[in-house]
Amino acid sequence: MTGTASKSDTQVDHTKYKHYDIAPALTWQPDDNTSLTFLSQFRKDPDAGFFNQLPVEGTLVNNPNGKISDNFYGGQPGFDSYSRSQESVGYEFMHHFDDVWTLHQNLRYMQTRSDYTMVYPFGVVANAPEVNRYSMHINEKLKDFDVDTHLQAKFDTGPVDHDMLFGVDYVHDDLTQNSGYGDASDLNYLNPDYSTPVQTPALTDHSRLYMSQTGFYTQDQMKWNRWLLNLGGRYDKAESHSNDLDNDTRKEQTDYATTGRAGLMYLFDSGIAPYVSYATSFQPQAGTTFSGDVFRPTKGKQSEVGIKYQPKSFDALFTAALYDLTQQNVLTADLDHPNFSVQTGEIRSRGLELEAKANITSRWLVSSSYAYTDPEVTASNTGNQGKDPVGIPRQTATVWTEYALPGLLDGVTLGGGARYVGTSYATSQNSLKVPAVTVFDAVARYRWQAWQLALNVQNLTDKQYLNYCQDNGCHFGLRRQYLATLSYQW
Repeated sequence: MTGTASKSDTQVDHTKYKHYDIAPALTWQPDDNTSLTFLSQFRKDPDAGFFNQLPVEGTLVNNPNGKISDNFYGGQPGFDSYSRSQESVGYEFMHHFDDVWTLHQNLRYMQTRSDYTMVYPFGVVANAPEVNRYSMHINEKLKDFDVDTHLQAKFDTGPVDHDMLFGVDYVHDDLTQNSGYGDASDLNYLNPDYSTPVQTPALTDHSRLYMSQTGFYTQDQMKWNRWLLNLGGRYDKAESHSNDLDNDTRKEQTDYATTGRAGLMYLFDSGIAPYVSYATSFQPQAGTTFSGDVFRPTKGKQSEVGIKYQPKSFDALFTAALYDLTQQNVLTADLDHPNFSVQTGEIRSRGLELEAKANITSRWLVSSSYAYTDPEVTASNTGNQGKDPVGIPRQTATVWTEYALPGLLDGVTLGGGARYVGTSYATSQNSLKVPAVTVFDAVARYRWQAWQLALNVQNLTDKQYLNYCQDNGCHFGLRRQYLATLSYQW
């Protein structure tokens, strides 16, 4: 039995977060070869937090009428609400037939209901420190059923060890959405006055979306001496049906795809392991465009070459990788219709990833990572070919260290580090850039027997920064946060 409950304020005025969750589970093992685990989860979020973005003018772009604060609430207290509940039941089944064959089956049924009424800022007034706003009311219900069944076979063919999978999975989603939109008064962001009432919009748009996907797959992980080879293949059929219940219209889409992956690695005595891999992907997208068209599945292909190094002389792991990823039908924000998305033709990303983790001594831990990404829109119906996709930084880096103090201070651990996110573009035409930011974090822990007291501080210097921007809005990053935790293990 696992349960959690939380309640908190946020850095945005008039915004709270509440969460309750309980997850009973029961395992039945009638013999050494059979196991059946029943799983369930019941979750309720009566207040699901803050989701509004703020206009670009006054956040990313200078506004002569004044700057918008990162704690400014552009909604309507007493009107805004976002509640969500979720229930799921399922099981995990496993049976060993013999030393070679094992059957696995995982099944889950989940139901999610959400209802939110919200006033949303979407721009600024030309000659006043005010934001334009509109109201919306959305009610959704999602039913999701997933089942995955596969046979696993472990055997040898001469000097080659095999770990094979043969499986089939099925997913079915049923989404009902009712929505309505209305007007709301402009709001002064320097001196907010929320006294003007807002009427709840009537639910005028009603739609239902059905999605199902059936996949057949196989995989073989092979080992011969120091060689590791992984081969896999998959065939999918995906169907989507979008129903406009108001106009009694229906749009359907059926897609088929064959995808696969292959990876090869060699293990040297020194701890060095170079590898190469190639994979293709197929992922149906839930939802529709503003006009009701069903989203096309996202398709991709990725090639990667890299090296891993695990020294024999001390506890550490170093990795480096170069990759080339191409994705088609990627979802991006619809600038003309907030809360809707459109699909970009094709995005290609090439990059480098470096990572290092090491225990310098038994008391001193160091880790770091660096990533460089060169993204480009290579095909588009909006004329932004050759541009960077919105919101993807070209460089990111992290560094972290912890040290456990000896002697009289044994049990005390101190740590600190930094997170760097480079510049990214806020518009599809690359006309605006989001500045780079470096944020520092720290931790102090004290462990005594089964007790532990910890203090985590994020954004140690209380830096104000923009976390993400797109053409019609920005989101601020989190200011300094303290989290004190007292825990007991038994």
